[in-house]
Order: sequence, then C-alpha cells, then structure tokens
Amino acid sequence: MAFNNRGTPIWLDVGASVQWWYNNGNDSGAQYAMANCLTPDGFMQTDWEACELNDDGTVTYYVQFTNSSTQGFEDPNPTQPCFHNINGGGLT
Repeated sequence: MAFNNRGTPIWLDVGASVQWWYNNGNDSGAQYAMANCLTPDGFMQTDWEACELNDDGTVTYYVQFTNSSTQGFEDPNPTQPCFHNINGGGLT
C-alpha cells in the first residue's frame, strides 16, 4: 500500500507533535510513513511508528511527527509552523 498526500493537511507549530493513524481495511504488512511537508523549508521528524491488530483482523498503523524546524539544515526560518499531511508505503 503506497500513498501520498493522505489526510486533510494541518498546521503544526515548532516543537509540537501530532499523531496520525491510517488503515486500508486489511493487513498490509510492514508500512512506513513520513510527513508530507506542504510548507517550503518545513522540517518534520518521524518520532515513532506502530501497528495494532484489530479484533476483526484489520491492522491500524500509527505514526507521530514533531515539527523540528529549529534543527533543520540551513533553515532560513527556524520558527515556522509546518502545513502537512502524510506519505508512506509498504516495505514489500
């Protein structure tokens, strides 16, 4: 399962964290996700990822991002919020 630009984009302030979850109605195996920064020079960090096997056999995937723009490389605006949603896909 590969996906880009998933979910309604949201703003995240510098230093703040947010958790996203997603599924596609079945067990898609190992998945990864990263922030899809829609703000130029945004710098989002993936903190952790997890999955949960639900009672009906489906799997829900979880990920947490932090706006780490103060740690960006050559970031000209280290205090900017980031407008983002998620990208990701399978490892198979």
